[in-house]
Order: sequence, then structure tokens, then C-alpha cells
Amino acid sequence: MRSSLLLFAVLAACAAPDTHTDEPALPVIGLLDHADMTIGTGGNGINSSNSHPAATLPWGMVQVGPDSASSLATSSFDHASGFHARDDLILGFSHTRPQGTSTPDTGAVLIMPSTGAADALVTAEGRRRPFVAGSLVATPGRFQITLDQPEIDVDLTATVRAAHHRYTFPPGTQTARLAVTVGYGLAGITVRDAHVELDPDGQTLQGWVTFGGRFSSHSSLGAGQTTWFAARVDRPFTGHTFSGGVLGDDLSAQGSDCGAVLDISAGDDPVVELQLAISYVDQAGALANLAAELPSWDLEATADAARVAWSEMLGPIRVSDEDPRRVRILAAALTRSFLMPYRYQDADGRYRGFDDQIHHADFAYHSAFSMWDTYRTTHPLIEFLHPDRQADMNASLVQMAREGGYLPRWPWGNGYTNVTVGTSADIVLADSLVKGVGGFDPVEALAFSRKAAEAPTPPGHPFAGREGITESLALGYVPRDVTDRSVTRTEEYAVADAGIAVLAAAVGDEEAADAYRVRAHGYASLWRPEFLAFAPRLSDGSWAEPFDVTSYQVQDSYYGANARQYAWMAPHDPQGLIDLYGGPGPFVDALQAFFEDAKVEFADDVPLLGIVPPVTYYQGNEPDIHAPFLFGAAGRPDLTWRYATWVAERFYDDTPEGIVGNEDSGAMSSWYVWASLGLYPVVTTDRYLLGRPLFERVEVDVPGGLLVIEAPPLPDPEAITPRVTWNGEPWTETTISHALLLGGGVLRFER
Repeated sequence: MRSSLLLFAVLAACAAPDTHTDEPALPVIGLLDHADMTIGTGGNGINSSNSHPAATLPWGMVQVGPDSASSLATSSFDHASGFHARDDLILGFSHTRPQGTSTPDTGAVLIMPSTGAADALVTAEGRRRPFVAGSLVATPGRFQITLDQPEIDVDLTATVRAAHHRYTFPPGTQTARLAVTVGYGLAGITVRDAHVELDPDGQTLQGWVTFGGRFSSHSSLGAGQTTWFAARVDRPFTGHTFSGGVLGDDLSAQGSDCGAVLDISAGDDPVVELQLAISYVDQAGALANLAAELPSWDLEATADAARVAWSEMLGPIRVSDEDPRRVRILAAALTRSFLMPYRYQDADGRYRGFDDQIHHADFAYHSAFSMWDTYRTTHPLIEFLHPDRQADMNASLVQMAREGGYLPRWPWGNGYTNVTVGTSADIVLADSLVKGVGGFDPVEALAFSRKAAEAPTPPGHPFAGREGITESLALGYVPRDVTDRSVTRTEEYAVADAGIAVLAAAVGDEEAADAYRVRAHGYASLWRPEFLAFAPRLSDGSWAEPFDVTSYQVQDSYYGANARQYAWMAPHDPQGLIDLYGGPGPFVDALQAFFEDAKVEFADDVPLLGIVPPVTYYQGNEPDIHAPFLFGAAGRPDLTWRYATWVAERFYDDTPEGIVGNEDSGAMSSWYVWASLGLYPVVTTDRYLLGRPLFERVEVDVPGGLLVIEAPPLPDPEAITPRVTWNGEPWTETTISHALLLGGGVLRFER
């Protein structure tokens, strides 16, 4: 199945017309050197993106970077990834963190260099330090900063499963100390237990920590998520462990706040290095990962290898443009699109499965899929640029179903979390299949998808399934008097059903495919034309009252947005949505009014405070982020360009406040990448809606050669006349196919 995509694209390329295009007036540049990972690490309240600047590899298991706090006040919501740009204090450098979620559930093993008294380092207050303003540098695969009082240079890089730390202490330092806090978690997350043991003679330490947060407490057995670690220092140390805030002389300690202080003689060499690897399998796995991935003490070589890995990820896209700001935003966005789901497998192929048993996979096994967010933008982007990596992710999802009984919704570690709504794995697998990306058996995937779509899960099963499915099957919608978020569930089930129809058609079950195609239009049963919105209904068919299109709380029927934002929530079926509005004209009028109201709500002089959720277009959450591209489906691609460009300019920047709202595991960054290309995926199909790229020229390496997307500057953006050519010939469709793009060619958006 994996080879079919390449074969199809190569055949398409052979048949493609001449793709010659004039050389660009501006240089075409790669993105790696422009990726500043401090972008998006700030924001306020609900507009805090929770992005991190940690050193990591693409989809790496380890994300080694800073955890921070403010000397004034610290919000746990703003620190789910450990770091916030407004902070002036560093708590230390930990090894695991999510990207852009509101739930931390990680933070394994905090390291902090110090020259202070050993007994002061057993508390968070005693460990934290200010840092030198302007010293923070974060690029893909590397993080550097200088702590203050005294100045200690910090240099971090990573492999897939391990981190290399280098701490340069002030000249003349006699005793350098490393505080290693094992009983620690991000943003105050619950640590159920932790253990550390030292071997000073071998210059090593090891142990484990078990988290019990919102995600990790929902593992298959409800026992939380355990992370094992193994570490070594580049020279002998004298070790002291602590627990309960008391420093002792024992070589081991256990407790929810335990750790160790390592005393190291600096002598004539104030540079101290530490290497640490983790495992989600067992202690032996952590030791083996350390040996396999960091066989020497060459930090520069490890950082160079990380740079090569990121070059392979970012290299397929190059741009030409007069605005360096846009280039920096795109570079960071593309990097953040490849951070989650993370690898959940040791170097020897072992992983801990949903049955809590240890298994072996001959593919790259991943976990932590935020699919309700990422099925819309991130997984389609991976399918487009790196299909083999998506195939591994598909294989991981199906393997979870084999061990746990159902395809997961938001898997974390080795268990179901039941966070968000819907069954988004159906969408991810179908979207991959229709684009020729494999890694799984469609017959097996279809069976797992139908299992959740046709009956409730058994009582006591850790997977919640489709809440309200029995009533949904009988009524065609999820009634509000049966469960909450009923409108969202109805709409998300419809998108998932479109995916199941794709799977059924692929295996030749046309009867099932037809039935699920009908179900994929079930969202229409909640349409209230007088409000131009999808509204909650009760089991008897009546509408739930009162109803307010702007309220986030109305009948508790929506997830993460209000009725006006959910009025566009049929990303798999643009034409069906247009029909509900009464055709292209009324649809365009309503959608344009939606965005014009948003331009008032988010006027240029209105600060993005993140206190009150917006009532119009909301780039900070997923249900309406495809809306700018729906104009094209209704025959007005000029308006797609106008409003998609407005969204990109208003809600993205090359500053720490450069991403509005939770970044959601790459979903919001991937949106910017698609907008940059002038394309947007129609999920569960092989089509992309056309907009207009943000750059004058984009080059994308594809299996068939080179895809060039050009957009000469517009003298008057408000008066754009849409005209698109493909390989020099007029292109009159509002969409273009995946296979055609992968064959290579020139897509040009004329003045």
C-alpha cells in the first residue's frame, strides 16, 4: 500500500505536460534556518498557544527544554508545555512535554545546574533561577540559554529517545551541582510516585516517575503513565538523594517529590555534561536507549544529526517572498506540524500496548494523537509531505485497536483518554487511504470503525465509544436530553461516517458504503434555517430551547465553540452545506457576513486578550478553521483569498504571541502551512480547495518531481479576479486532486 502512492504519482508525472516556469525574481530559500521555536510560546488566557521551544526530533519521544515561572504570577493553563515567554524564572529542564495542548501530564525528570547550597535544591523555590535577557535561542533540535546569578550557559539537544545536556559554569567554580528532580510534573500535574537510585562509581543514575493527570490516569488499567529514565554524567560525582524536602546520604529515594543532588568537582574544566534517556516500557529499555542513541559525548555531532533530521522534514518546501516575517512564521509552523504524535517505542522496537503488555513493532509506533484537532490539517499535511511517516501512524492506530478493542479517540501513552468527541481515527485512516497512504489493512480498519459506529461500547470498557450512538442510530442525530455536546457529536459522527464510507468502498462493500454516505449527511437533521445554524434537538424531535447562536453554554450542546462557529462544520461535505443555506448565493452572503463581523470583533486596534471567547470566527479552536476556504466551494475563490489572508495576518506572527489559542498538537500550525500553499484539504476525499498562496512562489518536492505554486503580487487585493492555470492551461475547477499535485507541475494564481 505504501508503494502505491509513489507509483501513482510517478505515472502521473510521466503524463504531465511541460512544467517549465520562469525563474523567480527573488531567491528561493529553504526554511530550516528561519525556524525560530520561540514563536508561539506566549499569549494570554485562551489565546495562549502552549507551544514549547524544547529540543526534539520530528515526533521525538524526548522534548528536552525549559520549564519556567514568573516572579509575579503563574497560570497553570499557560504552562501545559512547561514554558511561557513572559516568564522571568527557569525552574529547570525537563524531558517530556506535549505540544500546544491545555493538559500537561508530563515533565519527566527536571535537571537544574547550580552553584548554590545542596540543601537549598530540594525545593522548587531553591532551584529556580533568573536568566539573562536575550540569551534564549531555540531552533529545531537545539535549545540554548544563559541562566543568571551566576551565569551558567545551557546547551541542549536530543535524539529520538535521549537528551544531551551541556552546562558551562563560571570560571573558577569549584563544585558544580546538578539538581535532578524525579518527582516532578509540568504545571503542578499529579505525581503518584517516583524513585531514584545513584551509582556514583559508574557516574550513573536511574529511576522512574508515574504521572496521574487528566490523560495519564486514563491508561488501560487506570494506573497512570510511568516513565523510566537512565542518565550518566561525564565525570565522577558525589550524590545525595532527597524526599519530602529532606536531603540525605542514601543512594536511593522514593516519593512523589524525590530526587538527587549531584556534586561535581569542576576543577579546571567548568563544562559539565549529562545524558539522559527515557523509556515507556521498563528500566532496561531506558538503559538500552541511552546506549543506542548516545554512544559518545559529542554534543555537536548529536546536534548536527538533529539538524539533518529536521532538514529532511522541512526541506521539501521552499519559498520566495519579499516578507521575511512570513518566512519565519511558515518555518516555525512547519516544524510544529511534526512534533506530535510522539514515538512511544524503544530503540529495540518494544512498546507497552493498550493491554498493558509489552509488544514489539517493526514500524515506528506512535502515541499521543490529538485527532479531533489534527485530522483537519496536520494528518493531511503529513500525508502530503511525508506519507511513509503517516503510514507508521496509521499502523499504530490499528495496533491500538487490536490490543484495546477499539480505534482510539485521543490515545495517550498506552490507553484511551476519551478526551474530545467523535471517532476521529476513522477520518485519519480514510483520508490516508483515499490518498494512497497505507500502513494498515482496510478490511480490519473497517471492522474496528463499524464496531464503534453501530453499537455502544460494553459497560466498563475504558473506551467511551460514540456517546448517544443508540439514539443516534434511531433518530439520525444525538438528542440533547441523552448526552451533552449533542450538536458537536452529531456533526463529528457525520464526518467519521464519511470516512467509514471510504473504507467500505475500498474493500468493495458497496452496501455499507452507501449506508454510511447517507449517515455522513446526518448533520443536516439539526439545521435550523431561521437561525442559519445547527441546533440541539430532543428525543421527541422538538428543538431544545432557549437557543442562542453566540453562547458557548447554550444547552451545553457544543464542544469548544458556539452555534455560529459550528454553522460551517461539515468539512467533508462543502456542497451539502451550501445546499442547506439555499445555494451558493445565500451561502456566500452568510459566510461573508460571518467574516466581516469577525473583522470588527478582531479589529487591528483590538488586543487579543484571551479572556472572553470570540463569538464570530475563532482561529483558536478547530470547528470553523476551514471556513475561509469554503468560499471557493461556492464559486468565490477571490473571497477565500481575501479572508484566509486576513486570518493569516491577524492571528499569526513571528513573535511569542504568534499563534492564537491552543496550538493543538500542530493543528493550528498546519493550517498556516496550507494557507501558505493556497490549498486546503477536504477531509475523507482526495481533493483540495483552492485559495491563493501567501507567498509569491512556493516549491514543493513531490514524488513526480517539483510542484511550483505561484502568485504574483496583487496591485489591489480587494479587486482580485480569480484566474488559475495548471501547467499553463486554464483551471476552472474550485478543487484540485492529490494525485495531480503529487505528479508535479505549475499551479499559478494570476493577477
